[in-house]
Amino acid sequence: MVHEICELGSCERSGGGYNETIFGTDQEITREDMVVLLIRFADYMEMDVPTEKNPVFTDAANISSYPRDAVKRAVSAGIIGGYEDGTIRPKRTSSRAEVAKVLYGFLHG
Repeated sequence: MVHEICELGSCERSGGGYNETIFGTDQEITREDMVVLLIRFADYMEMDVPTEKNPVFTDAANISSYPRDAVKRAVSAGIIGGYEDGTIRPKRTSSRAEVAKVLYGFLHG
């Protein structure tokens, strides 16, 4: 399965991996990397994921450069949102509940 994901271009750092041969299967995933993987999958499947609004989070400066477009698209599409305190916490690892919520948002927008 990881080989197929790598063929989608998701093993490069800009896709959630570490380089073109290391995916990091035993590593935890950050919120920003999770979003990049989902948006890359959506693009591969030719799904329409709009970019309609610029999300405003108090910690937006903490979003790495490579996932910024993916985060913007995911927020616009209702795939992921921020926390009550106005943050998105891009470097935080995702809990099982957060992954479930993001996957639900991905499937049901």
